[in-house]
Amino acid sequence: MEIIKIKYTRLLTLLLFSCSLTFAQIPRREMKQANIEFENYAYSDALEIYLEVANTGFRSIELFEKTGDCYYFRGELDYAYQWYNKLFSLGKKVDPEYYYRYAQTLKFVGKIDQADEKMQEFANMSNDDIRTQMFLENKDYRKEIDKNSDKYTIEKMKINTKF
Repeated sequence: MEIIKIKYTRLLTLLLFSCSLTFAQIPRREMKQANIEFENYAYSDALEIYLEVANTGFRSIELFEKTGDCYYFRGELDYAYQWYNKLFSLGKKVDPEYYYRYAQTLKFVGKIDQADEKMQEFANMSNDDIRTQMFLENKDYRKEIDKNSDKYTIEKMKINTKF
């Protein structure tokens, strides 16, 4: 009787292990397909697959980078911000380019001070990048914006339609 329990336990363990390996391969296959779409600039198609993978609970630096990039390259910076935020919340080493992109999305969602901090981190990592040079030469860009903000007023014209 004891031998049957041991065989049953081993069989059950083997079955559970093989199932977990099978399910672990599914996100990897889908990520591979999404990456092909991404490399072909099919960001909408890639995004659909990345979101499916994310909905399974799979988490990785690559998934968060690429999902954020899909939104970023489609101009949907508010959604890109959410994925880059997840990327940075992992606390792992991230390519300097993502500091720049994250800073741009932070500006878009109105988190200007945090954006400036990320740009400074980007600048510290990428000394020879032209974006770093532009940032460092114009650190007080907000003062310039404020100074020029009162120059123009926007008013409705009588010839405009109601739309």
